[in-house]
Amino acid sequence: MNDNINWKARYIDLENQMLDMMKMTTGLIKKEGKSQNTKINGINYNRIDDIIEIVVKSQSTNAKYLFEVVSEDGRVLQRKAMDYKNSCKFNLSLFDCAFRIRVSIRNDKSANYEDSNVTKVFNKEGEL
Repeated sequence: MNDNINWKARYIDLENQMLDMMKMTTGLIKKEGKSQNTKINGINYNRIDDIIEIVVKSQSTNAKYLFEVVSEDGRVLQRKAMDYKNSCKFNLSLFDCAFRIRVSIRNDKSANYEDSNVTKVFNKEGEL
């Protein structure tokens, strides 16, 4: 029994199929990365003397963070945009009123901030 199999044609066909699968997989990975939502899972803070460091735990891809010091009546006292860095330090002695820190997050390619979270009140009367 002689089977005339054209091995070269079969190899080229298989190689083309693998190339198509790689293109499809790459497209799916890019699509998944773009559609992933950003989410803030929690905010931790460390306070040493008059310096407070805010650290954000989040779920995102190439996240950009916006840290805002907000007074209790809603005015923005200070704003810092941090690209790809999930922490920020503030000097508490610069603020004489009670305030909160609002953190907003967005993906690298997003135009708008998708999630935000607010800390507890700092610089309250009677606080050390």
